[in-house]
Amino acid sequence: MEAEQDMILLDKYISKNFIKLSVYTTILTSFMMMIIEMFISFQLYSNMKKGQMLMLMLLHFPNSISLVVGPALLFATTYFISSLYSNNEFICFLSAGISYRRIILPIMIIAVVFTALLFAFNERIKIPFDLKYDQKKIEYSKASDSFSKDNRNVSLSDRERNVTIRASRYIDSKQRLERLDIATFTPENTLDEKVTAESAEYNAKSKIWNLKNAVVHKFDVDSMNHSVTHHEQYTIDSFVLEPKFFRAEGEDVKTMSIRSSLSYLKTIKYISSQMYAQKSTDFLKRIFTPFTALIMILVSLSSNLKNKKNALMYSIISSLALGIVYYSLDMAFTLMAKQGLISPLMAVLTPIAGILIVSLFGASRVSS
Repeated sequence: MEAEQDMILLDKYISKNFIKLSVYTTILTSFMMMIIEMFISFQLYSNMKKGQMLMLMLLHFPNSISLVVGPALLFATTYFISSLYSNNEFICFLSAGISYRRIILPIMIIAVVFTALLFAFNERIKIPFDLKYDQKKIEYSKASDSFSKDNRNVSLSDRERNVTIRASRYIDSKQRLERLDIATFTPENTLDEKVTAESAEYNAKSKIWNLKNAVVHKFDVDSMNHSVTHHEQYTIDSFVLEPKFFRAEGEDVKTMSIRSSLSYLKTIKYISSQMYAQKSTDFLKRIFTPFTALIMILVSLSSNLKNKKNALMYSIISSLALGIVYYSLDMAFTLMAKQGLISPLMAVLTPIAGILIVSLFGASRVSS
């Protein structure tokens, strides 16, 4: 009975101090990110008022938390464990017959809870704040054209409906395409119709594009006939791509709902393989980013922190080193995935799997 009470006291002691240190570290590093954002905003948006810059900083705060929580928890865990060693508390625990794995068990449970909370935080708080941040940034900046979703020289292929679209310009505010060529193909992949139009505007109710001043070329392969007709107004039943696919950077799967993101990815898979690689990588990174907290804590727990008297200095150096290795791998694999060299899922999981294997190997050595 006394042994159980002692373990409860130990768990409370470790949990309370670790959570407190983690929260303080995350908040401190988040404020540092806000300061960086302030200087960036000052350089790019010098025409803004102080109140507007302050508003951008506050709206950016949830994003700052999401960015720094991994490195912050890595530092907090490393500093906490090394402090236990440097203060000889670990020696007391081990002398009492408590194993290393049992000592760090509360930290591992907290890491899992942090991961779940971070996922909910990103979906429920961070994403709405990011959308508001982007809106305010455009509103406050006179150079709002730099954030426009207008696009030039658009070229898309809807392989599901056998349609290819090329347009010289897309104007997002009017949902209009200008100077476009549309080619439709038969199931046998032979040219069925080619349409050249001055412009096309999207009808949100009927979900179809209305072409103006269109020249329609009809082809009949069997009879080898070719007919040309002119229309002031013309529609193509298979031309139903939504305007979001013509935007400069497409839709941002980082801020859409998960269901909408999956639907969007399913569509662009048949339109542009390059865009699909980029957007699916962004979406998977959004889903797996919360696991960074768990990974960083496991990496720290797997480190050999014995005989490290200067806990603060060692924590800073080791956190920087481990963080650089992980994020360098993550960046390299992300770039390869967006170029289509590897699959997006492989790009996201490989750095995680590699770090976890190293962590498990290190943990077995530390516990022994």
